[in-house]
Amino acid sequence: MSSESENRYLEAKEALKSSISTAANVTPCVMISEQNWSAMVRAVRSIEILLRHVVTNLQMAEYVRQLGEIFDSEVNWLEEKENSMAMTMEKRSQEISKDLESQAGKLNEQYASALERTRKELQEDFRIYTEKMYHRFLLPCLFLILLVSVLILLQMLQR
Repeated sequence: MSSESENRYLEAKEALKSSISTAANVTPCVMISEQNWSAMVRAVRSIEILLRHVVTNLQMAEYVRQLGEIFDSEVNWLEEKENSMAMTMEKRSQEISKDLESQAGKLNEQYASALERTRKELQEDFRIYTEKMYHRFLLPCLFLILLVSVLILLQMLQR
């Protein structure tokens, strides 16, 4: 019960006691005095408030029971969703893992292929470089050596 409801309940209870006490003091006479009549009316109103309060408590108990049922059903629903989500997450995690493994394998193959191409390109570049070296340096050196040899022979022959 909330404190406001309790206060209203206690006030109504006290008002009822007071009204009944006042209503019980009937002065002998032929008619009911206005004071007694007012007390009776207040007593009836207090009884109405008390009855509304009692009904409200019963209604509140039913409302709390219904909320408990709703809460239980929501907890069950959340547990089902949690289990479903966990299974979905596990499945998705496995799919992602497989996909990443596949991509890693492809990257490894691509890297190995690119590395092989680079090795072949470097070998080809080296071969071309050595041929250029042969043509640019070795052949002229050979011709120079041959020329020097011829000159030396010619000099030796002239002596």
